[in-house]
Amino acid sequence: MNKGVYVILLKTIKTQRLKCRKREFVLKEGTYAYVGSGMKDLAGRVKRHLIRKKKKWWHIDYLLEVAEVLWVLLVPANERKEEILSKELSRIFPVVPGFGSSDLRTKSNLFLIDDERKLLDKVLSTLKK
Repeated sequence: MNKGVYVILLKTIKTQRLKCRKREFVLKEGTYAYVGSGMKDLAGRVKRHLIRKKKKWWHIDYLLEVAEVLWVLLVPANERKEEILSKELSRIFPVVPGFGSSDLRTKSNLFLIDDERKLLDKVLSTLKK
C-alpha cells in the first residue's frame, strides 16, 4: 500500500517570515510537525517534499527551504487521516493558523512541538483508531 498520512518533524534555528504565494507566515525558532497525506503515492509525495530544487507549490515547500528535517514518519492508510490527525494535534500543540490546511476543516497542518514523545504518542494513538 502506497497511500496514507505522513508527519515531517522540522527545526527552525531563527524566526522565519515565509511568503507563500498569497499568504505570509511568521514562524518563531523551534521544532514543528507538519501533517500531510498522499492518497495516490505516499512515498512519492514525501520524496518530492525532500527534494531541494523544485517548483514550490504547497506551504511546506516554502518551509523546507529554511528548516532542517529531523525525521519523517509514513503511516499507510486506505482512508484520509490527515484532517483527523491535525484536529487531534491542535488540541495539545499550538498551531500556525492556515498553514497547509486550505482543503480541510481544520485550523492548520503545522504545529509547534514542545515534546517529541508526546507528538509520537498522539500520532500513534490517533491513527490506531
